[in-house]
Amino acid sequence: VLRDLGVLVVVPEGLEADDVLASVAAQAPPLGARTVVATSDRDSFSLIGEHTRMLRILNGGVDASPLLDPARLAMVTGVRPEQYLDLAALRGDASDNLPGVHGFGAKTAVKLLQALDTAQAAFDDAETGGERCAAAIGKARTRSLQAPEAKPRWLLNREVMAMVTTAELGLDLR
Repeated sequence: VLRDLGVLVVVPEGLEADDVLASVAAQAPPLGARTVVATSDRDSFSLIGEHTRMLRILNGGVDASPLLDPARLAMVTGVRPEQYLDLAALRGDASDNLPGVHGFGAKTAVKLLQALDTAQAAFDDAETGGERCAAAIGKARTRSLQAPEAKPRWLLNREVMAMVTTAELGLDLR
């Protein structure tokens, strides 16, 4: 039915759905296409951009399903799409059994990213005294960033949470 409606359907074998979504979102714009990712998975927030929107399926589609663009995502989450992976890696993801940096939830991560732009910048600041971090999130949370296990936890989470954008899909939009 979707093909009959002119919707591109991509079903490659051996790839995770997240990686297919990310690869289509990355590879379609150079071919002249815009994409809409329809999913309930917050991890896909990082795919939103100039040529990609996200139809966020809530409660199986029973509740409102907002169409998110970069501005709406920033309004809803407090971060830009390119910051979302840092937010998720700092916060962690219980559904994937990935604990976040100790003492960090979404609100603290958002405050930090709004002030320092990236988690890497925050860790750099924390390593040199943490004045900017402390101004944004307080001294106690800055000490959490300075803990020896904090940066390795964030890096591991980023690596596990990052989606593949280079999967061979053989996209042909003709």
